[in-house]
Amino acid sequence: MTKYNSFIRFDGVRVLFDLIYLIKMFAWFLIPLGILMIIYSNKIVEYTGEIDFAEKLFLQGGTYTFIKVFGLGLTILSFMWAMGGLQPLLLSFFGPMFGV
Repeated sequence: MTKYNSFIRFDGVRVLFDLIYLIKMFAWFLIPLGILMIIYSNKIVEYTGEIDFAEKLFLQGGTYTFIKVFGLGLTILSFMWAMGGLQPLLLSFFGPMFGV
């Protein structure tokens, strides 16, 4: 009689975790991180200081804007990644470069 637990697949191959599941779980942890970056952008700038290229790109107050835009982008891309919408987009863009 064979016992099955969370570490054994039905084909008998012992694995510690499914990599795709782990990657999608990582995306779910990035969504709140992006939201927290938007909410606490003032504290982040106080801790890190001004970012020179962001000040040139977004003019005065550019670091605050950059951190909020980065947090928003991180949240949207992580949500797309977790839902499976980012993978086809990346495959259609980078796939021809690698012959896929």
